[in-house]
Amino acid sequence: MRVELRVLGAEEWERLLREAEKPFRFSHRFDAGHALASAFPRFRYTPLEVRFSDGSRILLPVVEVRHRAFKLTSWYSLPLDWEGSPIVLEGSFDGEKLESFFRRLGVGASLWLFGGACGGPVDSTTLPRGWRVEERATHVLGLSRDFEELWLRSFSSKNRNSCRKAEREGVRVTSERAESAFEEYYTLYLQASQEWGYRTPPYPRSLFRALSRSAHAKVWLAWAPQEERPVAGAIVLLGSADAFYWSGAMRRSHRGLAPMNAILKAVIRDACERGLRYLDFGASPPESGIQKFKESFGARPRRVVALHKATPLHRGVVSCLGAARLLARAALGRPGGEP
Repeated sequence: MRVELRVLGAEEWERLLREAEKPFRFSHRFDAGHALASAFPRFRYTPLEVRFSDGSRILLPVVEVRHRAFKLTSWYSLPLDWEGSPIVLEGSFDGEKLESFFRRLGVGASLWLFGGACGGPVDSTTLPRGWRVEERATHVLGLSRDFEELWLRSFSSKNRNSCRKAEREGVRVTSERAESAFEEYYTLYLQASQEWGYRTPPYPRSLFRALSRSAHAKVWLAWAPQEERPVAGAIVLLGSADAFYWSGAMRRSHRGLAPMNAILKAVIRDACERGLRYLDFGASPPESGIQKFKESFGARPRRVVALHKATPLHRGVVSCLGAARLLARAALGRPGGEP
């Protein structure tokens, strides 16, 4: 099957996204890809319209990472596990078309395609041989315009008590879009990352600054009485029909105030008032305290799929590089070994 690729500009991408009249995530927005490319120098945002010879057309948000020394290219839709499920404009999209698209990328390609709460990239039963399928899970809370009904039906009694405690203790929650609020959050996130055991935070300051320029990203901050800085915060990314709780951080010293309960109550109320269909809490380790915390709001696990395939050239080079690194480490570990 013949495949034509067109790289779209911001205006055309957003127009086609609206005209598709299908639900889409924050990660499908042009400014989401632009934020990734702004934050990570090696990322090249490539929003594609993919046309197939049978008349089918899809939108696919893609980030390229080029490895110049070996003429390899890794394609991600999208990195950071952001959902990149194709948006079908005309016709259909299945495993056969995905394989044709992959071959169009060239002999040095690797492709990752991440599904999410909005759906899977394709029906995995239609995939040709050679595709790796990874099953994961996120947690999703279905929403209603009636927040009070959701509060009584979905929140656990323990969670409701924690929310009430935060109110009694004077915890104040604010919603911001200003860059200064993202800077406030990053300071909190940096401190929390150190408490989580990271030498450096998983995401750089530049990503938060880039997200602050999007009209569809919001920071929620919780303030304790007499505190000049927030004690907890969350970043929520808005799609056409959903809110995505992408990042959260809290000072351990203020955990007893239940500030994250207060923040997520406010986030859920806001999402209900906007008429959104669901809140995506994101992935978390199975049977963890984080998972149980999400489920206390009524969120339930939802299966998501990630697909990966690499050409023989790409696999061979990556395998050789991995072996070289192992040999170098072994040499460094031996007495008298030379760097």
